[in-house]
Amino acid sequence: LKFATLVSFTCRYQKTIPQLLIRWSVQKNYIAIPKSTKPERILENANVFDFTINDKDMRTLVGLIALTCMCVFRKEVYCTCCI
Repeated sequence: LKFATLVSFTCRYQKTIPQLLIRWSVQKNYIAIPKSTKPERILENANVFDFTINDKDMRTLVGLIALTCMCVFRKEVYCTCCI
């Protein structure tokens, strides 16, 4: 259920899970330091300032973030309906 929620957000916002988690950090005024050596991922990680996560979804993510953050960043999972 937790992962399904994140996947549904990728479809809603047309962003990847890492982008959503980075944006969540930005909106919470946290400092996010995503790591990547791949140029396409660096660009993707920076592309988080053209959308805002609504308040309801922010509250939902608060409950999910601690359990999913590290796992999702290690797996390259994207919603197939957005590709």
